[in-house]
Amino acid sequence: LFDAGEPINRQFPFGQEPDRYALVAADGSQILPDRHKPFVFAYVQVGCAGLVYGESRHPLVEQLRRVKRSQLIEESALFDERTGELKPPAEIVNLRDLMEIELMAQACRMARDADLQPVLVADGSLVPFALLTSRNLAYDAERLL
Repeated sequence: LFDAGEPINRQFPFGQEPDRYALVAADGSQILPDRHKPFVFAYVQVGCAGLVYGESRHPLVEQLRRVKRSQLIEESALFDERTGELKPPAEIVNLRDLMEIELMAQACRMARDADLQPVLVADGSLVPFALLTSRNLAYDAERLL
């Protein structure tokens, strides 16, 4: 059992809600490689969305819509050089997770530059799953990051 040294049902006060803030989210998807297709590839895309509370229209909302990234991963990058086997799907998922985190960081900077308090929403951990379950953290961190 995991014990962080504090009760599991401990409550933390939310605090005062700011008058103006930017609620920002990033999400992504991926196409995983399929060795049975005519050519092997993978594709990752991530995008960002946001709302500004406390103002009816704010330019940041439109700016955040344009914050997106995509990456086509070609066949040569999908095979393990040592074994010649197709890399596991988790590596593509980890790339998507990292791209989402980078996008949220960029959106956070944009909100700060607009004098808004950023509030970020993530649908997963801010620590890539592979690092949470790693048996060799130094190696996996170097490989992933």
